[in-house]
Amino acid sequence: MEIKLNTKSLIEEIGYALSVVEPKSTLPILSHFLINATEAGCEIAASDLEVTFRGKIANSEVIKEGAITVGAKSFSQIIRGFSQSNELNLRVTEDRKLLVKPLSDNAEYFLNTLPAEDFPRLIEPSEKGFLIPMEVYKEMVKEVLVSVGGEDTRFSVSGVLFIIEPKTLTMVSTDSHRLSYSTRKFELDTESQQRFLVPKKVLHETLKFSQSDTIYVSVKDSQIFFKSGEILIYSRLKDTKFPAYERVIPTDVPINAVVNRVRMLEKLKRILNVSDLKTKAIYFYFKNDGSVKLETKNEQGDKGEESFVCDSYTGEDVKLALNGDYLIDFLTSITDDKVQIKMKNSESQCLFEPLREESKGICKNVSMPLRTE
Repeated sequence: MEIKLNTKSLIEEIGYALSVVEPKSTLPILSHFLINATEAGCEIAASDLEVTFRGKIANSEVIKEGAITVGAKSFSQIIRGFSQSNELNLRVTEDRKLLVKPLSDNAEYFLNTLPAEDFPRLIEPSEKGFLIPMEVYKEMVKEVLVSVGGEDTRFSVSGVLFIIEPKTLTMVSTDSHRLSYSTRKFELDTESQQRFLVPKKVLHETLKFSQSDTIYVSVKDSQIFFKSGEILIYSRLKDTKFPAYERVIPTDVPINAVVNRVRMLEKLKRILNVSDLKTKAIYFYFKNDGSVKLETKNEQGDKGEESFVCDSYTGEDVKLALNGDYLIDFLTSITDDKVQIKMKNSESQCLFEPLREESKGICKNVSMPLRTE
């Protein structure tokens, strides 16, 4: 194998690929990149068996076809060290070393390799899928990632539920303490509802996509594929049963407060500094005149108090305790100016919704009140 590469293009693909690599894996091959040169061009791949990245390196010239794997960490560090060189030459030597040589510098590096045959088998995506505007996709993923669970239990799932319908895309996540729901309306190429449970790691990786204004999503053999420009990333779908989220979203919520998102976020960030390290409990006192008081304290005796006035308020007085970290996560995940807080009483789940035009979709975040007594 021998190829001539544009250094900037290679560094860009390495940036995507490196985050997929599992450095502590017991399988040495998973700490390697696969470099594959064919008449169609040069591709770099990385995999941890759950998530796989494949990217075509732009402006590459294949002199001799072939494939090899190389240690991801050392290769990445060396290539980035040559960022001032426009072009690099990569060649597999007779003793199976990978020679890295900048064309404009008097330097040579010989790196150990493993056979390409040891690398996990690469899978081609399905030709039938769904095209989603990138901006819409990223907004939705950011809105639901905040509630993804750390592990799979009866009510907590470490992934996001995708519900694909002919004219609607919905995403839902929950960690049993909170739930996030996001939905948008646009045409999708499907005749019936489809549901997929997508691991959070692959969704984090897709948020880095920047090569195209659309993302193509397809499913094949229990794998979900995301393609944008020349980048393809795919992952196994989760087989965990997602809880009946519809039952968690409250409908009987007679108390309604509209607040300024940025103002509330600033106050929460300040007061959280003196909250209990374990519970992160913030006490909310809503008055029917629209005034709100926030209070918190910790075991060291520190106390904090903030207050503000709602833009509008309907309903009776209510007092409840909520996890401040969860609220900050939600308020940071959206960009809307105003947020509705819908409540029933101090013991029922609290519903947060950004105020936005219907064309921009619906977002809901449910937080369970804390039991503090």
